[in-house]
Amino acid sequence: MNKVIIVIIVLVVAGGGGFAYFLLPGILASSETYSEIREVTLPSSSVDTLVIESDINEIAVAAGENTEEIRAVGELQVNLGEEKGKETFEKQFVMVLSKRGSRAALRISYNTGILDHFTGKNAYLYVTVYLPPGVEGEIHPGKGDLYIGNVKNDISVEYSQGETVIEDVRGRIDIIDEAGSISLSRIQGDVWIRDEKGDIEIREVSGNVEIEDTAGGIDVDMVKGDLSITGRGKGDVKVRSITGSLNINN
Repeated sequence: MNKVIIVIIVLVVAGGGGFAYFLLPGILASSETYSEIREVTLPSSSVDTLVIESDINEIAVAAGENTEEIRAVGELQVNLGEEKGKETFEKQFVMVLSKRGSRAALRISYNTGILDHFTGKNAYLYVTVYLPPGVEGEIHPGKGDLYIGNVKNDISVEYSQGETVIEDVRGRIDIIDEAGSISLSRIQGDVWIRDEKGDIEIREVSGNVEIEDTAGGIDVDMVKGDLSITGRGKGDVKVRSITGSLNINN
């Protein structure tokens, strides 16, 4: 009788701490797609700031229909059947909303399994956060993309590495960006940006705009206020329709 033996080799390189894997990608993944939604809420009556910590693919922040609560709705899509998909949703997708004093915290993460890459498991996560007016949003999106639209809140974005799009906001915008593009439009409030890498596009701001930029192009149009651009490195600067003072300084 002929025997068929399938060998999976895990090679540990001693001393250097390195690992080499020889696996068959996709051996456990499925042609099916499993999707599930999770929702968390918190009363907002005594909350002045919501801190969002995330390491997932994409976050959106929008105005909530219920002005008395903070609500987050997360969706996980994974290329697995129902049984394995449910298990992944329960064990690897974390979304927790809590409160201490006047600050609320939303923690969102996907705990990648050690064999996910080698088995071909591919998960995509998208979370929408509904923010009541007057609650400041402090967002740490990590490497994920961030969209904020149609809110009446002060917003700060810290250490973003993905694409950031913010539009139709009544409130101040502060951004510390490590990488990725930034696009702002129709902002009623002051804007401050510290950018290390990536292009910046700004349209229709009623307020002062201050940009500290290291690299990447800058395109600013229709600012009803002062515009200051400092720390210029590489990249073109285009400025049009500024009603206040203009300061561009390397």
